[in-house]
Amino acid sequence: MASGSDLAELIARYYRLVPAEELSAVSPAELAAVVRSHLALATVRAPGRALVRLLNPTRAGNGWDSPDTVVQIVTDDMPYLVDSVVAELARSDILVRRLVHPIVLVRRDLAGNLHEVLTGSNPDGAPADTVVESWLYASIDRVTDADRARQLEQRLLTVLTQVREVVEDTARMTGVACAVADELDTAPPPLPAAEVTDGAALLRWLADGHVTFLGYRRYEVVREPAGTAPGLRAVLGSGLGVLRGDSVATRALRTGAGAEPLSRDLLVLTQASSPATVCRPVYPHYIGVKTFNDSGEVAGEHRFLGLLTTAASHADVLGIPVIGRRVREVIQRAGVPVDSYSGQQMLEVLQTYPRGELFSADVDSLYQTVTGVLSLAPWRMVRLFCRRDPYGRFFSCLIYLPRERYTTAARLAMQEVLMRELRGTTVDYSAQVGESVYARVHFTVHTDPGDSGVPAAADVEMITGRLRDAITTWDDRLLDTAQAAASARGAAIVDLTQRYLAAFPQAYKEDFDAATALVDIGRLEALDALDGLALCLELPDSAETGERRLKLYLARQRITLSQVLPVLHAMGVEVIDERPYQVIRSDGAHCWIYDFGLRLEAALRQRLVGQDAGEVQWRFSDAFVAAWRGACEVDRFNALVLRAGLNWRQVAVLRGYVHYLRQAGSPYSQHYVEDVLLARSDIATALAVLFGVRFDPALDGATREIRQHDLAVRAASLVDEVAGLDADRILRSLLSLILATLRTNYFTCDAGGHRPAYLAFKLDPRAVPGLAEP
Repeated sequence: MASGSDLAELIARYYRLVPAEELSAVSPAELAAVVRSHLALATVRAPGRALVRLLNPTRAGNGWDSPDTVVQIVTDDMPYLVDSVVAELARSDILVRRLVHPIVLVRRDLAGNLHEVLTGSNPDGAPADTVVESWLYASIDRVTDADRARQLEQRLLTVLTQVREVVEDTARMTGVACAVADELDTAPPPLPAAEVTDGAALLRWLADGHVTFLGYRRYEVVREPAGTAPGLRAVLGSGLGVLRGDSVATRALRTGAGAEPLSRDLLVLTQASSPATVCRPVYPHYIGVKTFNDSGEVAGEHRFLGLLTTAASHADVLGIPVIGRRVREVIQRAGVPVDSYSGQQMLEVLQTYPRGELFSADVDSLYQTVTGVLSLAPWRMVRLFCRRDPYGRFFSCLIYLPRERYTTAARLAMQEVLMRELRGTTVDYSAQVGESVYARVHFTVHTDPGDSGVPAAADVEMITGRLRDAITTWDDRLLDTAQAAASARGAAIVDLTQRYLAAFPQAYKEDFDAATALVDIGRLEALDALDGLALCLELPDSAETGERRLKLYLARQRITLSQVLPVLHAMGVEVIDERPYQVIRSDGAHCWIYDFGLRLEAALRQRLVGQDAGEVQWRFSDAFVAAWRGACEVDRFNALVLRAGLNWRQVAVLRGYVHYLRQAGSPYSQHYVEDVLLARSDIATALAVLFGVRFDPALDGATREIRQHDLAVRAASLVDEVAGLDADRILRSLLSLILATLRTNYFTCDAGGHRPAYLAFKLDPRAVPGLAEP
């Protein structure tokens, strides 16, 4: 078949159109083995038949190996081959990783045996005794199941057969279309002359390179037996292309809203019921031309299936027969001349209208859509125009939305809404994003005609609202929230919010809503005034029992979990999770929001019941900041902030007295004293309040004497209730120290209102029981 030099030339032709960078990673021996394998498949091919083989190559059996499955095809060179094969693989959910498609010139005998591969000849000027073949090689997802591989081979063979039938019958289908047009001219049916003339002109226009005919078949209306509903039966031997197959079955005429198969309309222009298997994997156009008997009744139909060509998609709509008349009627119904400003605007919408939809839609639908689109300009809203197929097979949905809102995520969200609300089975879409402020997406939602749950008509207002919600982005909701708050906070909040739209990371947007973000924006802006640190403790509605969220806001510094955990643990809370977010402010400052999940034990939760949430949040945040900045120590005394309802300075007073006891020779460790105070937080509260009353300069002398006496008695009675001797000694010693204190700087502040960074106490040592003599 091929000598060494011929094989080398075949290899060169085989990979001629493959980019060099794709071949560089494969060894020459493997490239040659691929070609030899394909050549072996092509050894015998009967005329007019296609060869298809799936294999998982191995080095031992094939000379090369691959992690993918390989599809090899040998067939006559024809149009639509590659597109049809790739479409069939896609329908089988198989990804094509590499495609090689050499055109090979061969000589075969009558039995199909391969005698020669003409590697040096040009297929365009092929000798008469040669055959131009397509050798198609595809590397696809691995297929290991033998039955699945055989089924895929059979489907590919079926598609290749249909491609051959379409190619072989293209001229005949074009001839039939022209013949039907001539028949309309010479023997017009009993219909308005303009309708018949337009119908004939449309058939000629389609046949003149504006449609790729895929199939044709003639049908006749059967009205027998008497008393039964009329049906359509194919005329034997009339099928061409993908409709070659004959059938003697009679199909009942299916009707729907606006669909009357026996109506006296000459043309049926709609979408076919099944996607095309040849050329593009889309639903082809169904062009029906009705025939009439001598009584003027519908007697049958010429049915064409085809795909509009690129020339048809870009043709002037006014020059398309039938369509041009519809377009003029739509504009005339609006009461404006075609050449006026408004008429030209309407014409522009129709020129860019989805061409397939333009063929299928009636004048009423077109008029409502075009006038609706023109009313969109000032409002920049989401608008849905929905038309149901008269036969109940699909909904045609045109959606116009602001161009900047059209994204893949938005398209998928809209698609999900339409599929759910219209009970779709499958959906196709096309999108147009041009210079207009609006993007247009055309969805065709296919439905099951037998599904009683499919709505007879779409609830456009309801679906539009759900589409609007589906494509509203987090940024949109944030701006809407800011605008709603502008009446109370001023218009500056909107400008500030706009500066933060690009500041928040996607993870933050997924975790928090717009209202929360607006609050966080205010806190981030205030960080400089707060020395770069702020906190917020909150109980979200969705939190489990005992869980709170703590947000830590930082400017120009990052923290680690190991830095925060000791401070939070010392305050008596358990950290269960952490979510950090980096935010870049409009001034370029890098800020961080750390969101912590906190868990409180049951006893502590019980103590917090009924307390003012704002007060609890302030005490906790103030204590954390003090500990973080080193204004107070990080130890378990800080847990009294939540347990005893104290602020961090009150806790510092108790801590100071405990340190004094330790210096005075107390045998109890700080950890033990912490346990005692945390166990009897009510006594800790009483001691702190007693200290405050004794030295608060805002109280007059008489009031102070009365209140401190009552508080001292109450504190002593609480200590009397303590069961343990050690605990009694510790708590009674603290009470004695507070009563022995003569003066303190706790309440002093400078002219700026700042408290001193230290605590000072003056004690009367003779009033402290057990204190050693000097």
